[in-house]
Amino acid sequence: MDVYPWMLVCIVLIPLAGTGLVMLFGNRPDAREACSLIAAVLTFLLCALALPSAFAVQPISTPALRILPGLDIRFTADALGLLFATLAAALWIITTVYSIGYMRGLQEHAQTRYYASFALTIGAVMGVALSSNIFSLFVFYEVLAIAAYPLVAHKETPEALAAGKKYLVYTQFGGVSILAGIMALLAMGTTLDFIPGGNPGIAAIAPAFARLAFLLLFAGMGVKAALVPLHGWLPSAMVAPTPVSGLLHAVAVVNTGVFGILRLMWYLFGPEQVTDLGLRNLVIAAAVITIVVGALLALRQDEFKLRLAYSTISQLSYMILGAAVFLPSGVFGVSDAGRAFAVIGATCAFTAHALGKLTMFFVAGAVAVETGKTKISELDGIGRKMPWEFGAFTLAALSMAGLPPMIGFVSKWYLALGVGTTD
Repeated sequence: MDVYPWMLVCIVLIPLAGTGLVMLFGNRPDAREACSLIAAVLTFLLCALALPSAFAVQPISTPALRILPGLDIRFTADALGLLFATLAAALWIITTVYSIGYMRGLQEHAQTRYYASFALTIGAVMGVALSSNIFSLFVFYEVLAIAAYPLVAHKETPEALAAGKKYLVYTQFGGVSILAGIMALLAMGTTLDFIPGGNPGIAAIAPAFARLAFLLLFAGMGVKAALVPLHGWLPSAMVAPTPVSGLLHAVAVVNTGVFGILRLMWYLFGPEQVTDLGLRNLVIAAAVITIVVGALLALRQDEFKLRLAYSTISQLSYMILGAAVFLPSGVFGVSDAGRAFAVIGATCAFTAHALGKLTMFFVAGAVAVETGKTKISELDGIGRKMPWEFGAFTLAALSMAGLPPMIGFVSKWYLALGVGTTD
């Protein structure tokens, strides 16, 4: 199967076209929702058809769309990008089907705006996933930040509007930080391209400037990844409809933050430079603190969705921990096998979290629609009333806890092997 550059452009443009069609058929609910579903299916099929590029010696790339000298937008179908794009597209299909029942069941207002914003958000996610350089990724990060705002503030209550404002403040701070990091790299004359193992130009930068650029980029992406103490926007955003909560946690915004950090550490700076600059322990510390603090805060929550939100904050940092363990062979005794195990663990965690957490949010939404209950303390006996839903919830929870034979166990097993495998 040949993969062509135009396919990558279509993967990004189809959700954007879906946005226009949803708005065009705003007064015809069946047609509007059909457009959203068709766009989701087409996006997934194109991602699946592009998968052979992930295994090619030289992945397919589009020609560069030059914005300014040193700044261009370009797409590449490499393994990490296609993993994220295909996963997000598949979950968009599921979330669209769920949204139809949820939005109609609760007779939510502004459903056209909801579906249009959802499609625009997924288009931005596709752009982030396939970006060939940090500038292109930044552009789609900003599109994503703006597109998700109407979803966070969807209910238009004072609480929802306050949550939307908080979301914008945090994400725009993150965007400014990423932009400053990009400017620092450009000022030192390096390119912004993602290259497996790291961009060679980073090694030529003065260490002080390289550290500054890394910290700015890491902080900006850490906002979307909800690293402690940059996580404050995420629990507040749970005022949004349940499908939006699933979108934020499992499909789009938070996962793009983790994806950006993986790109930063593996493809822009590279494991060798991260280690040589003394930044590895900082990343590990940020990940471990977030894992522990997020889990402890989750235990204190009685609100169903809020507990899941804090769980997300904790679980996502396992991926960042896996990225940090991906060391140069021989450093601190970690072997080539340990590096491979860490990569497998991080990417498995990416998939496990998306599938498990989306399932858990869907169950929380089903409970709210069927019973009107949103607090864990109110759910005594709910498993007998909704056995199928809580059967699925149990499987997802087992995966999140890392118990065998679930995929969450596989991810944490490989992370442990990555840390423990030495020469």
